[in-house]
This record gives sequence, C-alpha cells and structure tokens, in this order.
Amino acid sequence: MRWLTVALGVLVGAIAFAQGPADLATLVQRLQSPDNETRRQATEQAPQFGAALLPHLPALLTHQDWRVQRAAQLALEGIAVRATRLPAQSRSEIVKGLLVLTKPNQPLLVRQNALWALELCGTDEAVPALAALLNDGQVQH
Repeated sequence: MRWLTVALGVLVGAIAFAQGPADLATLVQRLQSPDNETRRQATEQAPQFGAALLPHLPALLTHQDWRVQRAAQLALEGIAVRATRLPAQSRSEIVKGLLVLTKPNQPLLVRQNALWALELCGTDEAVPALAALLNDGQVQH
C-alpha cells in the first residue's frame, strides 16, 4: 500500500511539472503563443525565472503582436514584484539585469518598461545609473 502512495505522489508531481515550462526556452515560446491561455500561464510562471528571463524580454516587448508585448510587460511586472521579496543577492541580480535594459542601445519601449520595473524593485545600487538617465531626452517624461 505504501508503494501505491509513493507512486501516486510521483505521478501527481510529474503532472504538475508537465503543466509548467520545463526551461527558459519553453517559457519564451509560450509567452509568444497565439493562445491567450498559454500566454497567461506563461506570464504567471515568468517570475520564477527572474533575472534569467530579462535578456529575452527586449524581443518580446517589441514583438509585432501587441498581445505578446503585453505578456512581456506582465512577465516583467511579475519579476519586479517578486524581486521585492527576494534575498538581497537575488534582488541585486534582477536590478542589474534591468539596468542593462535601460542602456541607450535598447529600443525606447524596452528602456521605458525597464525603468518602470525599477520603480517597483530598484535598490540603492540603481541610483547612479538612474541619475545618469535624467539627462537622456528619450526617456524623460
């Protein structure tokens, strides 16, 4: 009987794992899905990928499909909100990743979204980089 309980637990765990993206590449694909429910689920799972997802967001934030852009914005929001509850080291990784997205080589839409996310989770380490952006005419407003 005990082996049956263990087997059932393994089966339930496997089903739960199968419902979520197994890796970052799968999550990025799901954020671009034409299916609304698939995109919604991906935005909910995005925060667990944290800083690792940030380099993939510029392509999604500037995607030709507005629904993919919105999914990327929601994923970014989830990452920023989750960062406020993380230990300092993990939060720092996210802040550093967001600061990269504010650089002039990024599309304006990406820069604006990264700045917005930094409003939610930025730390003191972000202040010098953000202060430098005060003179950037593209992001001033």
